[in-house]
Amino acid sequence: MPANTRSHVPFRSKMEYACGSLGEGFVNYAISAFVVAYYTQALGLSGTLAGAAFFVTLVFDAISDPWIGAWSDRFKSKLGRRHPFIFISAIPVGATFYCIYMPPEFVRHASLDPGLFGYSVRECLLFSWLFVFASLFKIFLTAYHVPHLALGSELSGDYVERTRVLRWNQLAVFWGSALLAFAFYGFYFPDNAIAKEHDATFFAASVSLSAMFLILLSAFLTRDQIQFLPQPNDNLPKFTFRQFRSEFWQALNNRNYLLLLGGFFFIAPLTGVREVMHYQMNIHYWALPTSLIKWISLTNMPVFLLVALLIPYFHTRFEKSKTMLIGISVLAFASVTPVLARSFFVFPENGSASLFPTLLLFNWLFYGGFLMVSISVYSALGDVTDEHELKTGRRMEGIFYSARTFFGKVTIGLGALIGGIAIDVIGFPSQAIVGEVDPEVLFNLGIVEGPLASIPLIGAIICYGSYNLSKSRQLEIQRQLASKSEQELAALAAS
Repeated sequence: MPANTRSHVPFRSKMEYACGSLGEGFVNYAISAFVVAYYTQALGLSGTLAGAAFFVTLVFDAISDPWIGAWSDRFKSKLGRRHPFIFISAIPVGATFYCIYMPPEFVRHASLDPGLFGYSVRECLLFSWLFVFASLFKIFLTAYHVPHLALGSELSGDYVERTRVLRWNQLAVFWGSALLAFAFYGFYFPDNAIAKEHDATFFAASVSLSAMFLILLSAFLTRDQIQFLPQPNDNLPKFTFRQFRSEFWQALNNRNYLLLLGGFFFIAPLTGVREVMHYQMNIHYWALPTSLIKWISLTNMPVFLLVALLIPYFHTRFEKSKTMLIGISVLAFASVTPVLARSFFVFPENGSASLFPTLLLFNWLFYGGFLMVSISVYSALGDVTDEHELKTGRRMEGIFYSARTFFGKVTIGLGALIGGIAIDVIGFPSQAIVGEVDPEVLFNLGIVEGPLASIPLIGAIICYGSYNLSKSRQLEIQRQLASKSEQELAALAAS
C-alpha cells in the first residue's frame, strides 16, 4: 500500500505523536551525556571501560535494529503495525534505564584487588553491569524508536507535511534533552554533586517513570491515526532471517539511503564526544558554576522551536540536501571556534562577564545546526522509502528507519568509546575538584572535544552534497505511486 499522501495532519495528532519522543529525550540524554561521567566520577570506573561498555553493545544493535524494523513492517494486529511495539517497549525501557544508574551494593563496593587485564574487581563488575543493562536498554529502546519513527513517516507522505510531522518529533527529543540537563545540574546534582555522592535513586526512578508514562501516552493517544496508516503489504514474504537479510541488503543498495546514513556516521564522533565530555568541559574547562550550566540547555529550547518552525520553509525554498549542508556548516563552525579561539587567546577568559553569553551563542548555533540536519534527514528517509516502494512494490519504513536508529546509537557508542579513552589518555582525574585539574590536561580535553572530533564532518559534507533525490523527483514518485494504487483498486473492483 502506498504512502499516506494527505497534505494535512491535525496539529493535535502531531503533538500526541511527539510526546513519546519527549520521554525518549529524557532517557537518551541521561544515558549519552551523564552515564560516563557518573561511572567515572562517582563510581571510579575507568573511562576506557565505561566507553567500551557502550561501544560493544553495538553488536546487539546491528542485529536488533533492522530485525525489529522488518518485523514491524509486516506485523498485523487490531492496533496496526507500529503501536503494539510502542506499547510493549515502554516499561522495559524505563526499568533497564533505572538499573543502569543503580548498580547494587556488592558491585559498587567490590574489592579493589586486581581482576582481569589489570583492572580491579570492582571495575570489572561495574563494566559488566553497565554492559548488560545498556545492551538491554538499547534493545527495548529500539522496539519503541524504530516503529515510532516509521509511524511518523506514515502519518503523511506529502513532501513538506512529512517534514512538519517529523520536526515536532525531533523538537520533542531536543526539548526532553534540554529539560533533563536543566534538572540534572539544577536539581538532581547541583554543585558538582555527581563527583561527591553515589546515590542516584531519585534521579533514576523519576526519569524512568516519566519516560514510561510519555511513551505509553503517545501510543494511547495516537490510536485514532491507525485508520489512516498503510497496512502490511500482502506481497511481503514470510518473516525469516533469510528474508530479513535480503530486505536489509536491498535497502543498503539504495544510493541515496547510504548517503543519508553515511552523513550521520561522520557526524557521530563529534556529537557523541561532545555529549560524553560536556560535563568535564563545562565544569572544568570553562569553569562554569552549575547554577549557570543548567540554563544553557533551557535557553536552547526557543532556539530549537525557531529552527523547527523554519525547516518547512527551507524545504519549500531549497532542496533538502542543501538544508543539510547549511546545518552541517553551522555545526562545524560552532564546534571548532570556541576552543581554537581560546587557544589563540581571543576568547573571553574564565570568570569574565562575557564568557557565558558567548558560550550560549555557540551552543545555540551547534544544536540549531544539528537539528536542521536531523529533521531534514528524517524527512528525506521517508522520501527514499517512497522511491524504494516504486522500484520494488514493497513499503518498508521499518527497515529504512532502523538503520538510522542504529547510526544514532553509534553516536552514543562511538562517542562514549572515544571520549572514555580520551579521558584516560589525557589523565583526567576521577572526583576532580574545580580549579585543581592540571592546565595541560584541560588544554588536551578541549582539543579532543572540539577540533579533533570535528574532522569527520568533512565526510558528512561529501555525503549530503551527493544526495540527489530532488523535490520534483519526489513529487513524480508520489504521482506514480498514486496512479499504481488506483490501477490496483480498479483491477480489484473488476474482479
